[in-house]
Amino acid sequence: MKIHVKREGMTLEAADIRSGRQVVAAGIELSEYFMPGLGGQHLSGEHVVESAAVLNAVNPTFIRIRTTVPVPGTPLHRMMTEGRRAPLTEEEKVRELRACLERLDGITSTVQSDHVMNLLEDLAGTLPADKQRILESIDCFLGMDPSDREAFIVGRRIGRYRYVSDYAPSAEVEMVRRELIDRFGTTELGIMAIVANFV
Repeated sequence: MKIHVKREGMTLEAADIRSGRQVVAAGIELSEYFMPGLGGQHLSGEHVVESAAVLNAVNPTFIRIRTTVPVPGTPLHRMMTEGRRAPLTEEEKVRELRACLERLDGITSTVQSDHVMNLLEDLAGTLPADKQRILESIDCFLGMDPSDREAFIVGRRIGRYRYVSDYAPSAEVEMVRRELIDRFGTTELGIMAIVANFV
């Protein structure tokens, strides 16, 4: 996301790019993070475009994926509960991640999605060689039948699946899915309650 606050006569974005480049130029490993869902519904497009621009400009050693989870008690969660920030669904976060990764060009960073908060933990590889394979892994999830996508999301969030390739219909997952709908009204609201306990 572009931040318009000034520091030393430049935007924070420009200062962050300069600092990142200096770290890389010094031969120090640098991790930059992309957080799907950080901008919510309203700023999703800007979040994708600006994040990709920074990553392309810095070419960090690692691009680590850390999905945004509004934790109760935080300002981000308060904004959501007050209706000032509409969060992305799990699927929308995956689409946002894909849009960002698709915009990465001319860099040699290693992408890692190795965190329990990420829906798709099996995304990993070094750009540019592995970019297409990473995008295809995302497309494998997005190409699932909607009911299977929802079942995978529920199963992933209760620890039944780790990777998309682990997915197989499960009576246990279906039971949990129905319980979430009964208790929260939708699986998405139920999932938000589950992941809030991860942090």
